[in-house]
Amino acid sequence: MTRARDLADSADKDIVGTITVDGLTVAGNVSVDGGTIKLDGNYPTGTNNVALGDAALDNGSLTGGNNTAIGSKSMTSTTSGQQNTATGRRSLFSNTTGSYNSAFGLHSLYTNTTGSNNVAIGIDALSSNTTANQNTAVGYQAGYSNTTGQYNHYQGYQTGYTNATGTHNVAMGHVSLYYNTGSYNTALGGSALAANTSASNNTAVGYQAGYSNTTGVNTFVGAYVGRDTSTGTANTGIGGEASGVYTTLRFNSTGSYNSALGIGALANNTTASYNTAVGYKALEDNTTGSVNVAIGVDAGLNITTGSDNTAVGGNTLINNLTGSNNTVVGRYAGEFATGASNTFIGRSAGFAITSGEKNTILGRYNGNAHGLDIRTSSNNIVLSDGDGNPRVIIDNNGNMSVGTTTTLYGARASFFRSGASAAILQTDVATEYGAVAYNTTTSGNSGFLLFQTEGSPTTRGSIVYNRGSGVVAYNTTSDYRSKDITGPVTNALNTVLNLSPYLGRMKGADIDRPMFIAHETKAIAPYAVTGEKDALNADGTPQYQQMDHSTLVPLLTAAIQEQQATITALEARITALEGA
Repeated sequence: MTRARDLADSADKDIVGTITVDGLTVAGNVSVDGGTIKLDGNYPTGTNNVALGDAALDNGSLTGGNNTAIGSKSMTSTTSGQQNTATGRRSLFSNTTGSYNSAFGLHSLYTNTTGSNNVAIGIDALSSNTTANQNTAVGYQAGYSNTTGQYNHYQGYQTGYTNATGTHNVAMGHVSLYYNTGSYNTALGGSALAANTSASNNTAVGYQAGYSNTTGVNTFVGAYVGRDTSTGTANTGIGGEASGVYTTLRFNSTGSYNSALGIGALANNTTASYNTAVGYKALEDNTTGSVNVAIGVDAGLNITTGSDNTAVGGNTLINNLTGSNNTVVGRYAGEFATGASNTFIGRSAGFAITSGEKNTILGRYNGNAHGLDIRTSSNNIVLSDGDGNPRVIIDNNGNMSVGTTTTLYGARASFFRSGASAAILQTDVATEYGAVAYNTTTSGNSGFLLFQTEGSPTTRGSIVYNRGSGVVAYNTTSDYRSKDITGPVTNALNTVLNLSPYLGRMKGADIDRPMFIAHETKAIAPYAVTGEKDALNADGTPQYQQMDHSTLVPLLTAAIQEQQATITALEARITALEGA
């Protein structure tokens, strides 16, 4: 019985040698000890090699072991390469000494010669690789052009297709990093960084993220983020959405050093640089404006060409288009402002301001409230409280108002407070002054202080330097037009005689002087005394009575006149007696 006929019956067979048959059906197990199995071609040499396919592992100089070649001419050139696996026609076709490679698919790792530790899965995957090591390509023509680039990872249809020498790239998604020749790029998502050429160190995550990037170094995360960026560099965009309309940095082309975080942030930016946008649609419409910072939902939404703006808070500077050098902090701050160089800090601060420029608002004053309207005015400073009430105002003429929205009587500084002192001036240095009144005039009288009362101001007194007499005059209004005369002073001498002058000193003083006691004097001359005896302040401290001694001058004058009349009469009597 021939060996071929021996294979035809049903008994177990143990055959030594070479068997050639036209067809073989095995119902059970086939064991090959110490030999090889081949389909067409020659038996491979070396140790523990498996070849299935015409001319697979057929190099007569093969010394490498533990190789597996399945497919026509797979690993046909391998000599000393070992522990390679090739599945597919002409997979690892040119491999000679490369080891530890895995190729699955037609022409996968086709050109590889000495490269090792590569994995190629898919038709033409890493087809052009020659000497490069440690690449992984999964997908049709993934890493197709790679020759010497190492440490690359490609997963998806034609990912990293053009890359030849670039290293340390990661591409996952349909044609991501398709034109890449650079290194250290990461593209995750269909068409991510598809147009990148020589640029390195880019990161793009999301469908078409960084799609048009060629030479820039950017980071884009989200669908369509940075899609149109071409040569712009050092951009960071995070936040994509399905339609691509409100995608972060969607239309950026050559703008650089921009940072956008949030859907729609800097979506329409084209060539502008150095912008920072954080929040949904922050700086969405910015096109060429540069060095803007917008943080918050819709912050700086409609800014187009304005630059050097800072908007922090939702809806801040939302309607500003071309204004520059604005700084606003707080939700709705400067929402309708279109001017430039404004500073608004506080929720709704400057909310109503429109075309006004170079205004500064601290607090919640909106620009048109509580009797003050600066919507179109410029160069104003307003300090307001949490309810938006203006507390301190410095207008565009440099006039300051405290506690009022108007400049009082044309003064440079106006202070108003209901129910308490309007201003207190204090120092803790003995040789200095709590206040200095300085009048620079060199002719005529020099005014220092003016005292007025009533809503329609009535002048009550003043402190003036009387240049003619060379003294500081402490004046009380005495114009006849301000008085109603009821008659002469009578009984003046008796009134004066009822006054009780004392010699004493003020507490804390060192020198005795003549003085009156206020409450005693009030009983005689009430017009000279202010306050009540033993009165207390709200905190329990004494509320001292005060006196204006100058009000006693008319009384003393009248007393002297009465006394002089008496003297004159007595002198006349003496003269008459002496002449008798």
